[in-house]
Amino acid sequence: MEIQAEKMKTTTKSPKLKNESLSTESKKIKSSKKHCLSGMSYSDIAKRKKEQNRIAAQRYREKQRAAQEAENKELEYLSKRNAFLRFEAEKLEKEIEEIKSMMLKFIQ
Repeated sequence: MEIQAEKMKTTTKSPKLKNESLSTESKKIKSSKKHCLSGMSYSDIAKRKKEQNRIAAQRYREKQRAAQEAENKELEYLSKRNAFLRFEAEKLEKEIEEIKSMMLKFIQ
């Protein structure tokens, strides 16, 4: 009894507080460097913004392309698996019919 009580004491964990989980999540978030734009001209700011947008759009398109590739691979895999399972089901149904006919012959 005492051993079981000791095991229970050692296995129970203290519950996490919400603040603890939030602080660990905030550490994971990567913050970008802040650039001082006050010294830049309007055209430089516009160029910088345009470049950032171009890079973000490129990243987004690459991410979409990768997601589409993954979906296509999964579709191909599932199609092949579906065909295999249908073939197996048909084979098993034929086997069941053969066994039924053998049983009927044996009974008669």
